[in-house]
Amino acid sequence: NLVYDFLKARDYTFVSLSSSWTGTYKNTKSDITLANDLKQNGFEIILLKKTPLALFLPNMQVKILPMHTNSILDNISKINNIQGPTFSYVHILSPHPPFVFEPDGSIVSGLGYCMEGKDGSHYFESCPGVNKYQERYVNQLAYLNMRFETIINEILENSETPPIIILQSDHGPGSMLDWTSLENSNVQERLSILNAYYAPEKTKEMLYPSITPVNSFRVLFN
Repeated sequence: NLVYDFLKARDYTFVSLSSSWTGTYKNTKSDITLANDLKQNGFEIILLKKTPLALFLPNMQVKILPMHTNSILDNISKINNIQGPTFSYVHILSPHPPFVFEPDGSIVSGLGYCMEGKDGSHYFESCPGVNKYQERYVNQLAYLNMRFETIINEILENSETPPIIILQSDHGPGSMLDWTSLENSNVQERLSILNAYYAPEKTKEMLYPSITPVNSFRVLFN
């Protein structure tokens, strides 16, 4: 992509901390990959579901997914030890389903088959209703907020050169999303995202309330 090419031409090191989602599980352009310790990516899990091992898969994921998410969060601070300019891409599935964290970071009990990562109306095919979805979403978000506040403060304290940080989600919750009907969906819930920037003052002056992710780097590079 253009951002990668632009920064690589200026001697940036590309660091990747990736989730289990197949699209980012393995980035072939990364110079350094941290925390990619998950034993199965999304594609491999789909294959496992076609075998008798699927009977044991939920219990495996209850242990593996939170461990991997915490591993990503724990390893972000290591980026400061890399010499020279870095561009780091950190992707975690939380607070997307499955909801595995309580607000204090402990693991939700009794998840059963709610470990498939389905969202919106697909989620409710095997998991509790809207109220429970919203409760678990908020609980998991509370844990992430706590972790990221600490992580960002550590980055700022330990960076010789002030960093630029973008913290954003790709979509909102799906508690009121019906994949088969736009009319029955809460579009504002699904399409509203967090999109926060830590940047130099000149850059802040160029940001605007209606900015969307597609324009983030256009503003930063200007």
